[in-house]
Amino acid sequence: MELTAGPPSQPRLYVSCTESVVPGKPTSLQVRPSFNSIHVRWTAPEEQSIMIGGYVLGYGIGIPDVFRQVLDAGQRHHTIRALREYSSRILSLKLVYWRGRSG
Repeated sequence: MELTAGPPSQPRLYVSCTESVVPGKPTSLQVRPSFNSIHVRWTAPEEQSIMIGGYVLGYGIGIPDVFRQVLDAGQRHHTIRALREYSSRILSLKLVYWRGRSG
């Protein structure tokens, strides 16, 4: 089976925070789509002084946070399954740290 859509866009990470110490963002983000799933892989932020509580992986058509998966702090990859075939999604990966969500 061959995908006929154009190449996926480059992953982008955005971090917003109202605290005085801004947590680092996940690094080495890799996204591997297939015809009905998306595999996402990342590494922990380089800044080790922030206690990571977990991650929130959001996705949707046109809006990144229609659906959310709450992931453990030690998890570094996740596969979103059972997507509509050949549909595009916008993803967001947010770090949850001890004071709340980073974005």
